[in-house]
This record gives sequence, C-alpha cells and structure tokens, in this order.
Amino acid sequence: MKKVLPIKHKNSRRKDKVPLLSALAAPSINLSVLAGIIAQVSNWQPTSQTLLEISAITLSILLVIFIIVLIRSNKSLIQNKEKLEKQYSEIEEQYQTLVRIKEDVRAGKKFELAVKSASDQIIITDPNGIILYANPAVEAISGFEPMKVLGKKAGSSTLWGGRMDKDFYDTFWHTIKEEKKPYKGTFENKKRNGVIYYAQTTVSPVLDESGEVQFFVGIERDITREKEVDRMKDEFVSLVSHQMRTPLSSVGWYLEMLMDGSLGNLSEEQRDCIINMFESNQRMVGLINTLLDVSRIEGREIAMELKSVDIKNLVEDLLEETKIKTGKSGQHIELDVPENLPKVDLDPQLIRNVYLNLIMNALKYSPDNSPVEIEIYQEGDFIISKIRDYGYGIPKKEQGKVFSKFFRGSNIKKVDPIGTGLGLYLSKAIIRESGGDIWFESHGDGTTFGITLPIQGVKHKQEKVTTIA
Repeated sequence: MKKVLPIKHKNSRRKDKVPLLSALAAPSINLSVLAGIIAQVSNWQPTSQTLLEISAITLSILLVIFIIVLIRSNKSLIQNKEKLEKQYSEIEEQYQTLVRIKEDVRAGKKFELAVKSASDQIIITDPNGIILYANPAVEAISGFEPMKVLGKKAGSSTLWGGRMDKDFYDTFWHTIKEEKKPYKGTFENKKRNGVIYYAQTTVSPVLDESGEVQFFVGIERDITREKEVDRMKDEFVSLVSHQMRTPLSSVGWYLEMLMDGSLGNLSEEQRDCIINMFESNQRMVGLINTLLDVSRIEGREIAMELKSVDIKNLVEDLLEETKIKTGKSGQHIELDVPENLPKVDLDPQLIRNVYLNLIMNALKYSPDNSPVEIEIYQEGDFIISKIRDYGYGIPKKEQGKVFSKFFRGSNIKKVDPIGTGLGLYLSKAIIRESGGDIWFESHGDGTTFGITLPIQGVKHKQEKVTTIA
C-alpha cells in the first residue's frame, strides 16, 4: 500500500521562514518561543540566503553582547583603577608620614644629643617655673643632679637661686609671664656646695597657637671667671687713675701759673705751647675722673646726694658754659622750656653731668652753623627732655651699642678721633638710678637723645647706685 505524502504548497517555505526570522529578530526571546524555533529548525531546510541572514543576526547579537560585556568590564576596570589609585594615594601618604616621623625622630635624637652635650645649663619648666627637664650641664654648673631637680621650682632658694632681691624677681617674672618676652640678665646664684657664682641667663617663653605660655626654656652660662677678670681690670684702672690724678693735677696748677704770668713773662710762642699743654692735661684729668666715676659706679660706691633741682635753671646755666663752644663754630642752641616746670629730687651734680654730656655731644658731632634744639616739658608724672642735633647720626648697625662702655660710632671716629666712649655709659647709669630712662632716635639727618625723669624723683636719699643695665 502506497504512502500518501502530504501535499506541499509552494508558499510553505516562506510561511515557515517568517515566524523563524521574526522570532530571531525579536528584541526579547522567551524559552517557549526558543523551543518552538528549535523544533522548526530540526525539520527545516534553510536556503543559503537564509543562512546568511541568520549568521548576520547572530553576529550582531554576539557583537552587542560583547560590547555590553566590554562596557561592564571597562566600568569595572575604571572602578578598580580608582580604588587602586586611592589605595596608592593612601599608601603614599602613609609612607610620607612614616618618613616624616622617622625624620622627626632623627631630629629629636639630634636635638637631645645637642642639648645633652651643651656646656650651658638648659632647663625646661612649666608656666609656673616647675622644672620638667634639665640637661647634664646643670650638675656641672650648679652641682645639683638633673634628676633630683625635676619637679622643683627653678631658681628657688632650695636650688641655686634666691639670692636676688624681690624687685629683681618681680621684674623677671613680669617680663616672661605677663609680657611674654625673653629675659636676659645676670644672676648671682649659689652652688650646691655653697660657693657663689654668676650666671648670664636667658629665659624665653614658648607660646601655643592662642598665645598662652606653654613652658619656659632657660639657658644659663657660668660667667664667674669673666666677672672676676672684669673686677681685676676695674681695680687696676681705679688704682692707676688714682695714682695719675695727683701728679696731673699738680702739672695743671703749674701750667696755670705759667699762663697767668706768676712765674714770669712768656713770649707769644711760649704761651701758645703752654696753652696746648694745659688743654692736653685737662683732657687727661677729665679721662681720669671719668674712669674713676665708672669704677665707683660699678663698685657701688657712689651715694646720691639728693636736692630739689630746677631742670630749667640747670640747663640755662649749662648753656652759659657752652657759649664759647657755639661762638667758635657758629652753632646756636634753641631752648624751649616752660616757666612753671616742677622741681625734681635729684643729685644735682650727677644730673648736671648727664645734660652737659648730651649737649656737648650734640655740639661736637654737628656741622658748623647748625642748630641744636633742646625741648623740656611735663607729660603726666614725668619731665621729658629732648636734645636734637642735625649732625652725623649713628649707623643703624651700631645703635644697639650706643650705651656700651667705650663705644664710639665708626663714623664719629673719622671726624673726631679723641674721645673715651664713656659719657653715654655713665649717663645711662645715672638716669636709671634716678628712676628715669634715657633713649635716642637716629636717622640720616641727625640724632635726638631723650631723658624721662619721674617728678617724684628718687625715693630715698643717700641711695647707692646698684646696677648698670
């Protein structure tokens, strides 16, 4: 019996093809559709054109999938890259931190070694002066072991201090704690074995970001030997000065007798020679007297003999003495002082020497025909005096030494090689011990020296000069 085959229509292939291509081209394919497609494919005999189309579609799908995977992978790579960069940055920062810590540790060790090896005594205290650290030099200078001074008050009588008067310590603490400024000065201290020594000390406050004192750093150097050398030198100068003053005074008297004709008439040439000798002798006597004044002041041997002093009258008397000087050079002095200026309790001879020194310096170190202006006035509880010249001025780099012993400006030495450099040193000592202050301002067109004196004057009579600042 023959099999009856189903009749195939001409358009059956197209009808079969449409659902397949439509299914493949569909944007979303579910499993049932895919199963149907597979069933049809198993009995389907595609043409070459159909295979090409299927291949193109498949490639397109694969390409899309590849692009999606690539995008996702790239995004993941970017995220990983960012994470790696962040981790690398953190590692680099940690490394730099470790490097800085290592450097700080090295610097700290170097600092510690430097402090331990220093020959100067170095201590660190809290804001109340309690010692937190002391280097080995503390024992070498004061005799106290560094570990045993920790927790004690620096400079107290239980350690090496306590030998200065109350006013000295009040000024010291006010400077470093209230004004928050470094203090430099000389202390008289006592070693553990009772031996007295002198220390040049600098104490500096260390402030936090808000400006409050965190701790103090004190550096102390034993200058006992230097002080002893200075004492011996001063004693030698004093001895020589005393021995020289008597014969120089005698020479001066004989020269005066020659000049006034008491020992016979002189020719003009002889008289000129005698006058030059007398002036030179007077300069030597003046130098000797100045050296003796310095010796007495530094030896605390000058007692101030206080009287009620009219500053106006004192300065006017001095100006009469300087008329010869101003007449020769064509200089003139302009005095501005009120009539009702209060009197001040001072030592008239000492304060006279101060004004005389300042006025003579202004005349000496000013060009001919230039003015010297003197202004004196009251300001509150003080008498202010200003002596202004239009002379050579003081070099800026040398201004810190103006009141030092034997100092003379480098520009002045060229103009006037004769001078002791002691006048301003003595003037400062006298003014300070009179309860006042002396200062100056110097620019290119001259110098102004100022004196500030309290109207109440010196508190106690016969008060000895005790310090040279």
